[in-house]
Amino acid sequence: MISIKITTVVVSVGMFILSACNDPTVATKENLHKTLAEFLDTRCFLVGPQVSAYPVHLSDTDEFAPYDALVKVNLLKRGEDGLYDLTDKGRSLVRLPNGENDKLMGFCAYHIDVGEIQTITEARTEGNYSIHDVTFNYKRRDEPWASDSAIQAAFKRQFIPVEEEVWTLPMMLTNGEWGFMDHLSEKKGNTTTH
Repeated sequence: MISIKITTVVVSVGMFILSACNDPTVATKENLHKTLAEFLDTRCFLVGPQVSAYPVHLSDTDEFAPYDALVKVNLLKRGEDGLYDLTDKGRSLVRLPNGENDKLMGFCAYHIDVGEIQTITEARTEGNYSIHDVTFNYKRRDEPWASDSAIQAAFKRQFIPVEEEVWTLPMMLTNGEWGFMDHLSEKKGNTTTH
């Protein structure tokens, strides 16, 4: 009779532990990695000249180089007298950033691939939210056109390093799902969803 009670207790505790492991609302590396990967997969980081619309007319030949780099990869076409306009390929990749105050266009150039989650802090409370800071490795994944050496040189300051880097983002549980405030535009440059 005693062995039956012990078995029942062990099975009950085991079932509780297994259910906690599969609970998507628990701040585990697996749950947070999934959310980060899904979120970052929908983000495209933008590079390009600081313009609000195409076509653009340039009169100073010193300004041609970044536009000519985009001509080389068939995102822009160059007309007479320094007139640059979008090609069909360029039209498919040009975006406005998600930020409401920034109306300068860019081209969808790269994405972020989430690597290993290194740390998850204990929860802290901000307002009505319980927030964990999640530190993870990531790596830049370029669109094919953005790997061109002329593009890399022309827009060097707009690309994050290609090597694996570390990033920390605050994540919170909202309505049973993990998410976070979109700090991407503040930390890594212009982004947009695609």
